[in-house]
Amino acid sequence: MQQWSSLAARARRITNRVADVITGDRRDELARLLRDGDLDAVRMRLADGAYVVAIAMLWSEPDGELRDSISPELLDLIRDHHSRIPRLARAELISTFFVRFDALGDGAEGETTTRMAFDALAELLAREADSPDVRALFDREAPERLAAKLLDAGVEIQGAIRDLGLARYRGGRFLELLDNELYLERLRRIPLGDDAPVLEEVRDERVYRAPHRFGRMLGHQALEILIDRVGDEAPTPRWRDLVLEIAGDPRQTHGEQYATWWSVLGAERAAVVAAWVARTETEVFLEYLREVARSDEAMDRLFPPRKHLLEGLLRSGIVRRSRLILAPDVQRQLRAVLPPGSISVSARLLGGASRMRAMIYLDCGDFHLIEGSHNTRLFLYMGVPAAKLINPQVRSFEYEELTKHIPDQFARRWRAHRNAPLAGVEDVWHQGLWQRKVVEFVRARGIDVDPRSVMDANAYRTLVLRNEIPPLSNVRLEPLRVEEQ
Repeated sequence: MQQWSSLAARARRITNRVADVITGDRRDELARLLRDGDLDAVRMRLADGAYVVAIAMLWSEPDGELRDSISPELLDLIRDHHSRIPRLARAELISTFFVRFDALGDGAEGETTTRMAFDALAELLAREADSPDVRALFDREAPERLAAKLLDAGVEIQGAIRDLGLARYRGGRFLELLDNELYLERLRRIPLGDDAPVLEEVRDERVYRAPHRFGRMLGHQALEILIDRVGDEAPTPRWRDLVLEIAGDPRQTHGEQYATWWSVLGAERAAVVAAWVARTETEVFLEYLREVARSDEAMDRLFPPRKHLLEGLLRSGIVRRSRLILAPDVQRQLRAVLPPGSISVSARLLGGASRMRAMIYLDCGDFHLIEGSHNTRLFLYMGVPAAKLINPQVRSFEYEELTKHIPDQFARRWRAHRNAPLAGVEDVWHQGLWQRKVVEFVRARGIDVDPRSVMDANAYRTLVLRNEIPPLSNVRLEPLRVEEQ
C-alpha cells in the first residue's frame, strides 16, 4: 500500500504537469470566478475545452475548497457545448465520480442539488463510455448490480475490478460500497439459517459499524437482510443470537443501543425480533417446567397440556412479545441458557413461596396471558394486564401482585371503560379439561383461535364427543388499551 500510494502521488504530479500545459492559468482564473460567485463568467468559458479540463481538475482535488462547486447546471452546460469532452477532463470527472460517488448524491444529507449533480455527472460519463459494461457503472445502483454480477460469474473479485479499470479508485466510495454490497449479497445468498463464515464477519464491530449509505451503517443493512429473510418463521439460534448481540433486545426501548439500531431498523422489524424472543423465552419457560416436572408428580401430569397450549399459540403466529418473571434462583439458572441480551428485560419474582417459581407474560395480540410454574393459575386478559408489565424499567414484581392485585385492578378498569357483559380477565386452574376455558374465553369475545391448535388430540376429541366445543362469537370485543389504564 505504501508503494501504491507513492506511485499514485507520482501519477498525480505528472497529471498536474500535463494539465498545467493544457490549462495554463485557466484553473486559477476559474477558481477566482467560482470563489467570487461569478457563474455567468464561468458559463461563458466552458465552451472552451481547456476550461473544461481546468474545472474538472478543481472538482477532482481530494481536499480542494472548490470540489463542491460541481453542479448539474455546469455539467449540463459542458454536455451541451461538447459532443466529446477532452480526454483529460473525462479522466478527472471519472475520478470524481468513483472517488466521491454517494457523497456526491446519496449522502446522509441527501440534498436535491447533490442528487441532481450525481445524475448529471453519471449521464455525462455514460454518454462518453466506450462499452455497455463501462456505461453500466455510471449509475446510482451500480455497486449493488456489479456485486451480484461478479458473484454470479464466480470470478476472482480483485482481478475483475482491475479488468474494469476500477482498481485505481481503491479507497474511494464506489469500491467501498462495492465491498459492502459483495458482503451483503453473500448474506442474501446463503441458505436460510445456514452457519456460514460470512456470519462471523458480522460480529466484527469494524464491519457492522462501517459507513454504508443514506447515513446508515453496514450493520443496519446486514440485520435487515437477516431479519427479513427469517420473518415470522423460527430463526436458528445462530441468526437470532447474532441480531440480539448487535442490536440488543428490541423490548429495551431506552438507551443508546435502541436508538442506534431499532430506531433505524423500524418498528416492524423490532416486532418481528420481539416475537423471536417470545418464542425463545416460551421454550425456555417450558424447559424449566419440564425440569420441575421430573421431581414433582403433580407438575408432571400438568406439563403436557401446558406445553401444548403455549406451543400451539407459538405455531399459530399470534404471540408478539413476552416477558419472563423469574425468582432470583431461577433467573440465575436460566441466564446460562438464554441468548445474549434476551434476559435483559426479565423481572424478578419476589414474595411468598416464590423462590423457585417462574412466570411468563405473552402478548397474543387481541388477548394476553400470564402463566406460571408450580400451582400458579393461568390468567387471561383482554388487553395488557398492566402498563408496568411491559415497562422494561420495572424490574421486579411481587407474586401476590401478579396473582391478585393486577387481575383485580384490570377487572375494575375493564368495567369502567368497556361496560361489557363479559369479564375482561379470567383465572384458570389447571384442573380437568382446563384448556376448554381458555378457548371459551377468547372465542366468546370474538377471537378466532382454533381449539385443535391449543389442545391435545385426546382433549379435543373428548370435547367433540360431548358437543362442548366453544362457539365463536360474531361480536368481537375490543381489548383494553394501555392508555386507558
